[in-house]
Amino acid sequence: NFMLDVPQIFYTAGDDELMKVMEGIPVETTAQVMEEKTNNAAGKRLKLFRLFVECCAADARPLSIPIEFASSAPKYEEMGWVKVIGKIHYATEDGNVVPLIQVQSMEATAEPMDMMLY
Repeated sequence: NFMLDVPQIFYTAGDDELMKVMEGIPVETTAQVMEEKTNNAAGKRLKLFRLFVECCAADARPLSIPIEFASSAPKYEEMGWVKVIGKIHYATEDGNVVPLIQVQSMEATAEPMDMMLY
């Protein structure tokens, strides 16, 4: 599995050549998890996010990607940390290309030492 952070996955969307290379590759990432409220009528999605800092902690902003399960999303601790293993896919939703991880496994994990990414 390729170990990628949420921002690395997030920024692959929109680059046609990169999306061709990344489509279907197995990835592993660690992030916080929360409810996905967009394009989730079937209840199969959650959202992973990491805080991304460009200058200083005051400008930290969350970058998020949806994750999708084969059946309904499992129980999870809101804002808890999880390790997710799955495959990257891309979907066009509301006119935007969105990177999406199709989940093979998700497990609770400890908060990483680098809670914010720079």
